[in-house]
Amino acid sequence: MQKMDNRCKKGDEKGVCNTPLRRSLAGVYCIRPLLLSLLLLPGLVFAVPSERPAEWAKPVANSKLDNFYQVSPLLYRSAQPLPEDFRELQQRGISEVLDLRLYHRDTPVPDSTLELQQAPLSPGNINPRYLTKALQVIANAKGPVLVHCLHGSDRTGLVVALYRVVCQGWSKQQAIEEMQDGGYGFHLFFSNIPAFIEEVDEEKLRRDVRGKACPAIQ
Repeated sequence: MQKMDNRCKKGDEKGVCNTPLRRSLAGVYCIRPLLLSLLLLPGLVFAVPSERPAEWAKPVANSKLDNFYQVSPLLYRSAQPLPEDFRELQQRGISEVLDLRLYHRDTPVPDSTLELQQAPLSPGNINPRYLTKALQVIANAKGPVLVHCLHGSDRTGLVVALYRVVCQGWSKQQAIEEMQDGGYGFHLFFSNIPAFIEEVDEEKLRRDVRGKACPAIQ
């Protein structure tokens, strides 16, 4: 900005700096650093891969359910389903729904065969016991499972990332990259979540989880 001010002072001698164009350019120089600062704020920056890796979860087509992806033949992820969404889940062959919300739980739908499970998690303060329970539900389910929280972004991202590591043998870095860059809306201000994944004892978690849906631990 000092450089711009000097140019303006020199320009004023010739009557140039006070033109509309010069004033407009000066405004751009002032605003540009502010815009850059805003773009770099945590939670606002999401890396977008140029080409989506084939092994990442795939969007489920022709569904009204928000943030709905198929992670594997045995696992789906989404935002909070509405009451009418549960019928669609059943029609798609999903047998269990795992709710990660802390203060709410899914309401049973009349005439539904869906089994409702709960493992309440806080995105800012992760409870290892409930996290293990969430993975145990997935590993021992009778059929495909849908895991969700409110937005299907942070808590759901954590559980899916550890499913990738524990049940599918992914590296922690691979799982974190999918969680953050996969287009699920992960909020980067929850920096404790990737830190938790980095620090988790995956071998102990494998021993604690066990189940037919975890081929990496058979």
